[in-house]
Amino acid sequence: MRDGGGTVWIVVPGPITQTTGGYRYMAQLARAMAAAGQTIRVAELPGRFPDPDAEAVAAARAVANSLAPGDHLVIDGLAALAFAAEPALARALVLLHHPLHLETGLSAAAARSLRAAEQGVLSHAARVVVTSPATRPDAVALGVSPDRLTVALPGTDRLRRAKLRRRDTALLLTVATVTPRKDHLTLIRALQRLPGRWRWLALGSDCRDPAYARAVRAAVRTSGVARRCRVAGEVAPAGLALAYRRAALFVLPSRHEGYGMAFAEALAAGLPVVAARAGAVPTTVPASASRLARPGDAKGLRRALTDALRHRRRLTIAAHHAGQALPDWSDTARTVLGFLP
Repeated sequence: MRDGGGTVWIVVPGPITQTTGGYRYMAQLARAMAAAGQTIRVAELPGRFPDPDAEAVAAARAVANSLAPGDHLVIDGLAALAFAAEPALARALVLLHHPLHLETGLSAAAARSLRAAEQGVLSHAARVVVTSPATRPDAVALGVSPDRLTVALPGTDRLRRAKLRRRDTALLLTVATVTPRKDHLTLIRALQRLPGRWRWLALGSDCRDPAYARAVRAAVRTSGVARRCRVAGEVAPAGLALAYRRAALFVLPSRHEGYGMAFAEALAAGLPVVAARAGAVPTTVPASASRLARPGDAKGLRRALTDALRHRRRLTIAAHHAGQALPDWSDTARTVLGFLP
């Protein structure tokens, strides 16, 4: 741990209070660093991201010009391209949640452009932190040398679970932004013929891809199980914690995850996980506490859900044990602070 000298600037695109996994990581990291005695300043950049517009670039320049000797710069990967022309990048740590070019739904040309831009930024950053071992090879493929790279797993908060009885209607909880990569549409198809007593609650921003969010809501309306499904949008932290306490299973068939904070949070709440076998999910979630299907496979996901509901008690015990072994946010802060340039 550092001695607390200098200010650590935490730079994010837009408000840090947004409820995606990446923003929650940055917000919790800032709190844990402050609790460790480090002076923290959060810079919430205006403008367009990840492909920055003039407003975003000007905001990044203002932050770079505000750094005092001894200050440290920690840039969220979603904001990193705005610093491409800033000399301060050479003293910065970039926090890479997952590579931008791997986002689902990009055209081939857009993915190539983002990859080239991200590779350029990461090659000039002093240090890079990824949030899971599974993302380390992605960072190396973008030109980050191993000596400039480390892993800082997200921390978790232990949540109290509500007591669930076998006769209760099982709450299937999804926590994710409503975007193609999270693949709500495959989940809705899986729910259409899912047997048993269940209801589905989806929490998370529906503003990042309005067209996809409209498609998801339309799919719910025509699914035949609309009365059992609710796409509720963002909720306050207290509401999110309550949903984790009341849920029986966590289900999210993402097509890629750099780590998947929501999966770790589910385990910390003692929730079994049903997901797609994609990205870092198989290494984040132990097999004893989960059921995984192929990405995009609605029938396979339905089988996984059916099996998880059938063996819910055994999976819940395994999820509780797995959650107890996860790091907390002080561990995450200690790793990042110790790796600052």
